[in-house]
Amino acid sequence: MSSKLESDVKSYSADKKKPNGGYGWIILLSISLNNFILVGCMYSLGILLKDVKNYFEISQKKANLLPSFNIGFMFLSGPLTSALAAQFGCRKVIMLSGLVHSTMYIISPLMPNFDLMLLSFGLIGGLSYGCTLLTGFVILVDYFDVKLGIANGIAVASSGLGSFALAPLSGFLIKNYGWKITMYIMGAVTFL
Repeated sequence: MSSKLESDVKSYSADKKKPNGGYGWIILLSISLNNFILVGCMYSLGILLKDVKNYFEISQKKANLLPSFNIGFMFLSGPLTSALAAQFGCRKVIMLSGLVHSTMYIISPLMPNFDLMLLSFGLIGGLSYGCTLLTGFVILVDYFDVKLGIANGIAVASSGLGSFALAPLSGFLIKNYGWKITMYIMGAVTFL
């Protein structure tokens, strides 16, 4: 019985050869661009906090909850992400959660008080951010096995580049257009 199970596993793994390149590089490029934009916009949120704090007339402690909720719920979304990816497929999860996340950037500045902004951008935006970001790493496993380490390294490095590149852009946008318009622009960019 055990040898039949082992031969079934071997034949299945032999049939599912991963390309380690080809179309996988296109997937890696899109995941890297996704990480560049998502992580860059998310870490640029700290630049917005001063203006958000002044607009809602809240303490710095309360303003700090916004990125904390966003990042916290991003990490808590792991089980939800894996369940949704297994049920519906990685591409559908990335597309839908990306749409929800960009919508949260656009509707959050419209909230009449900070608590609703915390709910929309912190909770819902954090969960959708996690579903978009984490599913990108899951899909890489379908296209790489031998070069998976290199693919993950490129995808993670693009996150750091996004943080580095989009922070000055966010500062420029806030200075010239204000925090609300900056969030609308970030929402449009994450939608792409």
